[in-house]
Amino acid sequence: MGFDEMVESLKEILDSRYLCNRCTGRLFAQLLTSTSNKERGIAIKTFLAMEIDAKELKIKGCSYKNINFRYAKISCKDKEKCDICNNIFDKINEYALRISKILESYEFKTFLIGVIPSNEMIKKEEELWENIGVEYAEPIKEELSREIGKELLKIMPDKEVDFSKPDITIVIDFQKNRITKKVRSLYIYGKYNKYKEMPQTTWLCSYCHGTGCEKCNFTGRKYEESVQDLIEEIILNQTKGVTTKFHGAGREDIDALCHGWREFVIEVEEPKIRTIDVKALENEINKKNKGKIEVKDLTLVSKEKVKEVKNKRQNKIYEAEIECEKDIKKDDAKRVEELLNNKIIAQQTPSRVQHRRADLVRERKVFYVRFLKIEGKKAKIEVKTEAGTYIKELVSGDEGRTRPSLSSILQNKCKVNKLIVKGFEDEENS
Repeated sequence: MGFDEMVESLKEILDSRYLCNRCTGRLFAQLLTSTSNKERGIAIKTFLAMEIDAKELKIKGCSYKNINFRYAKISCKDKEKCDICNNIFDKINEYALRISKILESYEFKTFLIGVIPSNEMIKKEEELWENIGVEYAEPIKEELSREIGKELLKIMPDKEVDFSKPDITIVIDFQKNRITKKVRSLYIYGKYNKYKEMPQTTWLCSYCHGTGCEKCNFTGRKYEESVQDLIEEIILNQTKGVTTKFHGAGREDIDALCHGWREFVIEVEEPKIRTIDVKALENEINKKNKGKIEVKDLTLVSKEKVKEVKNKRQNKIYEAEIECEKDIKKDDAKRVEELLNNKIIAQQTPSRVQHRRADLVRERKVFYVRFLKIEGKKAKIEVKTEAGTYIKELVSGDEGRTRPSLSSILQNKCKVNKLIVKGFEDEENS
């Protein structure tokens, strides 16, 4: 539909329906870009009113408020409501004030306003577009979000609009008459050591799933504490966040320790405070959890760091204390080193995790096995393996599911009594 045809269609619409200046101007929003929709609407209506007045047309339309006609006879109600927006733009300041009250307890620099128009608004706008066309039109939700954002900036002049990564996103749902907020998470990168047996992340009770029951002594947890819990408690106290998500570069077993500084990112959801002293945070975590965990290199990062950390493949160095059924001979230990160093082993998914992981056979490289100490049936070994290798099964053999293993080479049934992750090496640097 051409411009002239659009104008003629608009005349017919304005003769039967009242459209406010904004809803009229929004039909031509792509024209005169330095002009607001309200100014466009006034200009269009003024032009059409002059044409109507000059031709002495008799019309019943009510879209020409505040225009004095000399010849045309138009009867309008004093308080007519816009057929599209129901005069919602008159309440822009009211919505901006409501939003500012919601946000007053949050520290943030940037925001973004989103709008969900009512079903009635959308239906009437689409009907209008069918009659006039959409070549130059702008959706009502875009103007509402923009104008409410501009009004909020008047109330909070130290803030900025950010379309890519706002600290807070506000969504106004006109259908449900509800305002909701989404606070961008805060991401803190670091490395941890674990000196006490515990899971890496919060482990909820499998019976009550966190609500509390007799099985978990009404704690809601299977394990009293985790690396995540110990870090989370202090971080939430400083950021006033709601909860956290823990993203680790892999994880060690609950009964394994970590002395090699495992990387992690802890995500703080809905933080009210975004400016934090990470060094002071680090010191407080370490002081309160001495003998349990230790963290270092805490740094504020972006969300992208989570993917980087979780996708990182690192070869690992372990120290394990093992125990066998029979005494370990030095010659047998040497044979283990010779047969496993720089060799590929086949590991079928261990029986202990088969219930939650696909039953596959995976090939993994063992860089070396070194016997550090042998005392009868017990020994201390150091092992460096490719990422994803199951060390306990490398020792025990897991009833033949790992081939070869220390047990199969020694012809001596062995198990791991204590396991410590001693170091991490990026695969490309190994």
